[in-house]
Amino acid sequence: MSTSANDRPSGPGLIFGPGPEGWWDSERVSCPKVMRGEDGVWRMWYYGRDKTFDRKIGLPTGRVGLATSTDGINWERVRGPGVMGSVLDPHPDP
Repeated sequence: MSTSANDRPSGPGLIFGPGPEGWWDSERVSCPKVMRGEDGVWRMWYYGRDKTFDRKIGLPTGRVGLATSTDGINWERVRGPGVMGSVLDPHPDP
C-alpha cells in the first residue's frame, strides 16, 4: 500500500512534505537520502515524526520511511511494517 505525495508543499524546490493524517510522518519530514537503483527506480529514505511521537526520545531520532519515484519528482510513500507505516522505528532504550 502506498500514498501519493501529489499534494506537494508549495514553494521553490519543494516536492515532498509531511504525510497524510494518521501516518507516522504527518508532522514533519527531513534528512532525505536518495539513490537510483539499477532498475531505474529512485528510492528515498527519510526521517519523520507525527504529533504523537515520544518527545522524551531526543532529536535527531524519529521514524524512517521509504518513498519511491520513477522520475525523481513524483513520489509514492511505501507503507512499511512499522508504526503507522514506517519502515524503521527507534528503540525505546536510549
